[in-house]
Amino acid sequence: MTRRIKGTRLEQKAQDAPCLICDTCGAQVPLSAPAPVCPACATPVPLTEDGTLDLRQDVSFDTLLDIASYDDAHGVRSQNRRLAQFYEGLLRAAGLGHARHILEIGAGSGNLTSGLVELDFFGQVYASELSPGFMRLLKQRLGEQREEQLRCVLLDANALPFADCGFDCVLGHSVLHHLARFEQTLRESYRVTRPGGICAFG
Repeated sequence: MTRRIKGTRLEQKAQDAPCLICDTCGAQVPLSAPAPVCPACATPVPLTEDGTLDLRQDVSFDTLLDIASYDDAHGVRSQNRRLAQFYEGLLRAAGLGHARHILEIGAGSGNLTSGLVELDFFGQVYASELSPGFMRLLKQRLGEQREEQLRCVLLDANALPFADCGFDCVLGHSVLHHLARFEQTLRESYRVTRPGGICAFG
């Protein structure tokens, strides 16, 4: 499923880089710093011990999937580059020339993520996941060599904490059926995609 976001949908100018909405004061918080702090009220953005942005509203939520066996059951290690090339082709065919800021919904252990960071078409990748367990696997898999291109974010896809129009594209692979309210996730994805950007879920 691919949807092009029309330029007339939102009049707000797209951000140079994605921003969070501060829970405390509602100001926009740029995500450029390793440990972002609200410029208006000086509230720090929560981080896990390993530096992952923790933007979950309810930290008790987690996946029901068997994290330990998921990769082997889904052939994850054999698909990553080919999968990312598929999404690049899809986005190019839909008219996107380059993706500077990408939000990946439900990154899991990094099946798509590991391919995205290898391709020049994709710039800064924000890999999001609800499960800390999956996020740990993703970070182990990719190591530290991609830190400059990859930002890991724990969040609930039904309530994205980002400002409007911050991403060139929102991607999700094999994730919609895992979401309790995937229609809400789609609405949120469209909201955070800039005019002219694309949301693609496969």
